[in-house]
Amino acid sequence: MSRSTFEQLTKLVERLRAEDGCPWDRAQNHRSLRPYLIEEAHEAIAAIDANDPAALAVSWKKGIDLELALRKSIAVLSQACLR
Repeated sequence: MSRSTFEQLTKLVERLRAEDGCPWDRAQNHRSLRPYLIEEAHEAIAAIDANDPAALAVSWKKGIDLELALRKSIAVLSQACLR
């Protein structure tokens, strides 16, 4: 992920968690997001084990592009990277 992409991601997470952002996002914490992070990790591992670069790309793309994946897993990863 490029620095500018990560910065865009960070800004999106900040907007979702802002006072006027998404109520669901504001209510989340590391514990509540844990099952989704595990699910995304399992999908990536399955793609690696299958030596399937296309499936791995889809797994990573979901983490960046899909709102649901962003809310469920990338928020945790971005917080961890920023600490």
